[in-house]
Amino acid sequence: MLPNCIVNGVTKSGTTAIYQYLKQHPQVFMSEKKELNYFAYDPKFKLSDRFTIRTRADYEKQFESAAGFPVIGEASPAYFSESGAAARIHRLIPKIKLITSLRNPVERAYSAYLMQLRMGRTNLKVHQAFSPDQHWVKLGFYSDSLTRFYSLFPKSNIRVVLQEDLSKDSAKVMKTLFAYLEVEENFHPDVQTRHNVGTRPKLQPLQRAVRLRKSRRWPIPSYLKNALRRIEKFNQSPPDPMPESRREDLKKLYRDDIQRVQTIIDRDLSDWL
Repeated sequence: MLPNCIVNGVTKSGTTAIYQYLKQHPQVFMSEKKELNYFAYDPKFKLSDRFTIRTRADYEKQFESAAGFPVIGEASPAYFSESGAAARIHRLIPKIKLITSLRNPVERAYSAYLMQLRMGRTNLKVHQAFSPDQHWVKLGFYSDSLTRFYSLFPKSNIRVVLQEDLSKDSAKVMKTLFAYLEVEENFHPDVQTRHNVGTRPKLQPLQRAVRLRKSRRWPIPSYLKNALRRIEKFNQSPPDPMPESRREDLKKLYRDDIQRVQTIIDRDLSDWL
């Protein structure tokens, strides 16, 4: 069994929230695991924990309990940025319905940077972290990725959601998505829980040590898992705002691409500018 809906928004743009809200709907089956990443996998890639599902049989197995559900879906942000994903999806499921979430690329870049800090993957200070060659900065150019999907799928099968709208009124956005998916649109998911809230580590060396221990492949006793979770939570604090000089630099960097995105999705994005 294959899905008939995929959430393919750019990372750090609300895909986790959309996945969780869809999962609550009684007429929607979402894969138990978020980020299956099947269509982003290429055999040329080095082995990676991101790509644990590499065959169609393994992919279909994720939906073996979905019989009887009108909507069967999954959510993998990697499909948005991986250049071959759109074509792979189209070859296998050409009539798929796509939910593409986007976010102001300046805010998205900062959120992605904070995530890298939490994961212990960078120790760059904020004034060093937003050069054009940084991975989390590069992901803010959306127009090429959108063009790949719009060139293959009809516009009626792509619903773009702005993270800013989702944050402002999640219930309203989800009602429009339920209508798009042709399920009961008056279902009210619990939208009070916030997902993937941005924070920064108080002590970066402690954060790296905790993440390193959690990433080890050998089994970890439950009491140690709980202790690591508590330590990691204790070590988080609200993020400082992005320095205004960095914000202005990124606005200039993304300006032309934002204007192209406006045309592609036919939405006014002047707030991003």
